[in-house]
This record gives sequence, C-alpha cells and structure tokens, in this order.
Amino acid sequence: MIVFLWLACNFSEEKTQTILQNKQTPIFVDLAGQNWQYPISSIGEEKEIMDPELREGNRQYHEGEYKKSAEIIIPYIEEHPEDPNAHSILAACFFRLGDFSQAMKAAQKSIEYAPSVISYSNLGSILAGQGSIERAIDAYQKAREMDSKHFLPIRNLVTLYYRIENLSQAEELLYELIKIDPTDSYGYVSLGQVLVEQKKWTEAEAVYRFRLEDLNTTPSDERFLAGGLMLDLPLALANVLLHQKKYDEAEHYFIEMLSLTDTVQATWTTPNIYRKKAYIGLVELYMATKEKEKEQKIRQALKKIQEQ
Repeated sequence: MIVFLWLACNFSEEKTQTILQNKQTPIFVDLAGQNWQYPISSIGEEKEIMDPELREGNRQYHEGEYKKSAEIIIPYIEEHPEDPNAHSILAACFFRLGDFSQAMKAAQKSIEYAPSVISYSNLGSILAGQGSIERAIDAYQKAREMDSKHFLPIRNLVTLYYRIENLSQAEELLYELIKIDPTDSYGYVSLGQVLVEQKKWTEAEAVYRFRLEDLNTTPSDERFLAGGLMLDLPLALANVLLHQKKYDEAEHYFIEMLSLTDTVQATWTTPNIYRKKAYIGLVELYMATKEKEKEQKIRQALKKIQEQ
C-alpha cells in the first residue's frame, strides 16, 4: 500500500469573489474554487505494513488521530530507528499537527533509509508547505529522476507551477501527465484550466470535448470510477463555450452538469457548490441572450441554494 502527502492549494475568499465577479473568467472548481483544495493524505510507505504496532499507528493516522498516531510511532522508532515507513508516517503526523520542522526531519530520515519517488515527493510537499517553493521543485525533480512517469511528482509540480504562475510549464507537464494516464480526468480538467488562464479558449474547449466524448464511449460501470466522469468537465466546457458566445451549447452543458449532481460524486467540494456555479453561468447566459423569464427562474434557484 502506498500512501503519500498531497499538496494543499487554497485560495482566499477575496480572490474567489474576484473570479465570480469577472464575467470574462470562467468559473472552475479544480484549481481556484471557493471551497476546494488539493487533498492531503499521509506520507508514505511503499510496502505493505506488516508490524501490528506500526499498522495501528497508520490506522490512527488515517482516522485523523494524528497525535495518537505519533504517540504510537515514536516509541516504535526508538526500537526500529531505520524503518523508513515509520519515519514517513511520523512525518505525516507532524505535518498535520503543523510542526514542519519535525516533519522535515522525519521525511529526511525516510529518504536516508529508503530513497524513492514517494519519499522525495513527500519531502517536496513539506517544503512547499513551508513556502520553500524552489527547494520543493528540486525535491520533485529528484523524484522524477527516479521514475519519470510517476504521477505524484508531476501532479505536485503542476500545482507549484500554477501557484507561481508559470503556466507554460504547468501546461507542458499536464500534457505529459495525460500521455502517461489518458484515463484520468484530473489531467484534462487541470489542463483546460491552465489553458483558460492563458486565454487559449479553443484549445481548452478541445481538451474538455475530447475527454467528455471519450467518456461517452466508456462502459457505464467504469465511467463513474475514480478518474472518470467529473462534474468539473461539463461545467468547465460550459463556461468556455459561454465565453466564446456559443450560447446553445453552453446552456446544454450547464443543464447536463446540473442533472449529474444527484448521481455523480462531487470531486473536490459539495454538489451545491457545483450547482451554484452552474446557476451563475446560466444567469450570465440568459442575460446575454435576453431571456428574462429563464433568467428569473435560475435566479430564484440560485437564491434558494445561497440561503441554505
């Protein structure tokens, strides 16, 4: 079992409101959503945990009991000081508890005893959490030297390049990520977002269309698995079409996304956040097409969500 640390990518309420108010900027959930962040999981082991004590510490971690987990792992490390899995889990605990200094020491110990893609990626995530972006990038690059096709350092590098507004580098890595795993919708959603940030509207549209059309030919029992159909895809395509004044198609995808919110699991946030963003897009669309009756109906639906 492999567990690892994932980067957090939060945006302020102020920035979110700016996005919502700027009608030239599509509303997305994936990289700049109001209630969205990259998930943080544990830091990790590359082999199945065999020791029952270490396994219990790992279980406590995954249940959110970080202090309890650390209290189990620390005495274990005293008896097994060269166990890289123990240092990895402890690093995750310290990271969650906000002790970056101790997290760094534990992550470095994990590298010392078992250098790997995961251990270097975890170090990069801790450095990024401390704001040491250049050092984090260096750690991820070392991870890529060990395995150039591993998704973890690529994804986290994309996050960092996005945060420092190096969009061309983020775009390049996302195309690479899609080549490595063409079945993971994350890559398409993020690539489209990065293209939009660079005002490459037609390219973003092509990316979203390609993935949605591909999913239409995917067996239904596979379509809804992790990496498959995401609410972000029709929502993002609708916004790109709206920006290009392709109103009929934009309306179609906004409505399709709304119909999916009851059946498709929300990826990054709650279904109501997706509904709210679709309603905002439809209000703008009906204002542009001067369909007052439809506009008022959607405004009423939006108001109900905002009051919840």
